Amino acid sequence: MWPSTSTENLPEYVVVVYPGVVRNAEKAIETLGGTQTLSMNHFAGRPLELRHNPKNLYTNALVSERGSAEKSFGGTGTVLCVVTVRRKKSDPNCVQAKVIGMVSTVYTFKSMCDFHYLPIRQSEAFPGCFENLVPKLIPLDLPGALSWWNQPENERRTPLHLPPYQFSRYSIPSSKLLCKETDFSPEKVKRKSAGHGQSLRSERKALSVTVHSTAEFPKQPTEEAVNDANIRCKNDEPHRLLQELFEERPMWTRVGILKKTRLDDGLIKTLLQKFAFYILNGPWGRLWCRFGYDPRTDPNAKQYQSVMVTFRQHAKIPERQRLKIVTVSMISYSLFFTRSSCLFVLYIVIDFKSV
Repeated sequence: MWPSTSTENLPEYVVVVYPGVVRNAEKAIETLGGTQTLSMNHFAGRPLELRHNPKNLYTNALVSERGSAEKSFGGTGTVLCVVTVRRKKSDPNCVQAKVIGMVSTVYTFKSMCDFHYLPIRQSEAFPGCFENLVPKLIPLDLPGALSWWNQPENERRTPLHLPPYQFSRYSIPSSKLLCKETDFSPEKVKRKSAGHGQSLRSERKALSVTVHSTAEFPKQPTEEAVNDANIRCKNDEPHRLLQELFEERPMWTRVGILKKTRLDDGLIKTLLQKFAFYILNGPWGRLWCRFGYDPRTDPNAKQYQSVMVTFRQHAKIPERQRLKIVTVSMISYSLFFTRSSCLFVLYIVIDFKSV
């Protein structure tokens, strides 16, 4: 059994996952900017920068990612501890471990390391050796910077040294391969030839039928809508529920369909285009009507007429009385409604005596 240790008084540690084999800890810290720079960046919330050649000014630093111990190692429930282990020389099997701290922050380097361009050239005086060009390219101190343009022209002449700012455009490897275009279909050519002001997004067709109250009502759904509904929903049970629902009653609200079938809203949106069309306005506005049924020719369709009640936007009714007009006890209905739907196919009983 391990002895219980209180975590209240344990210090917090910061882990830096160094992308390399560390043989000298001091040199590894220098590549990260030194101890002072590490502390400043950590407490300021800035990422760490790794430079394998700290003295080389023409390098692109490798930026770290800061995260907690849970996110960096194994997900939720992971606890990182700093442990000291002691073994007795007389008995190597006897091990004593002690938790000395908890890890709170982890720095990882997961991006690509860019190429480093060394500003050197082959020396003319010493064959086989290289000459450092940094003192001839950039002043290293303030006196040298003030007298930089006063140097003789021969001493200031250096070969052209124009390294790129960075070689890699992206810090994360990409799996995309550049190759020649092989798709020359008319649709692809039409999308590529689209000019300014035209939408480059692929067209998404709405297969549900929407009509006005004065237009001709469709007799049956389109073949494309039926095929799309059958492909999106392979299970026959939702199709059967909607079929029986519209056989029971030819007109329904969306909220009523949700209540009766108990199906998901997204699934109903996909299947409605197969069984009904939507009426925009008129006495049966905002209702889904079964294909082949025309409520304008059926006298019994008056019971399906929808009524929209809006009191909140009426300026002549005071706010306090306006909110008291309709309460739950004053409305008798059999369908629940959602926040975005305030349309009812029901009988409304309102008591205006309190107004």
